[in-house]
Amino acid sequence: MPEAEEHLLAPIRRAQPTDLRDVAMLQAASLNSAWSVNEWRQLLTPTTSVAGSVTVFLLVSRIRPTDRSIGRLAGFLFARRVADEAEILSIAVDGSCRRRGIGQRLLNHLIGELRRDGPCRLILEVAVDNEPALALYEDNGFAEVGLRMEYYATPGGRPVDAKLLARDLAD
Repeated sequence: MPEAEEHLLAPIRRAQPTDLRDVAMLQAASLNSAWSVNEWRQLLTPTTSVAGSVTVFLLVSRIRPTDRSIGRLAGFLFARRVADEAEILSIAVDGSCRRRGIGQRLLNHLIGELRRDGPCRLILEVAVDNEPALALYEDNGFAEVGLRMEYYATPGGRPVDAKLLARDLAD
């Protein structure tokens, strides 16, 4: 986001229960499949796995609030970490806020939080035809480590392949 617009965004923060409705709505508007508010609540419930506890990150970026509003949701990033591996499960930016660096800010914030907990590998899947997302991840040092054939459903169309990308995060 240009410096002149940076002041319009509130600091990135962990989501609160009051954010979940807006997160569900933005995900539904941005992606071909979306989770309900109740599914988001379940996803954010602390859990453990055989490998240890699961740390969940739902980060939100809002337009700076005014006296009359809490600030419109500009974007979110959802990820989880188990032991030394983290995965970005969903990221979305409001259509009117795209190409302004919000995805980059969310990614930077996540990487900072992950590094504080020690080194790990960060992975994600991205549609092969999602050029803006592929550029973001390539610019941030992610490398292709696999391909998932017909991974994403499309409305009324053929499924789209997904690239599996990874980046090692050192201390």
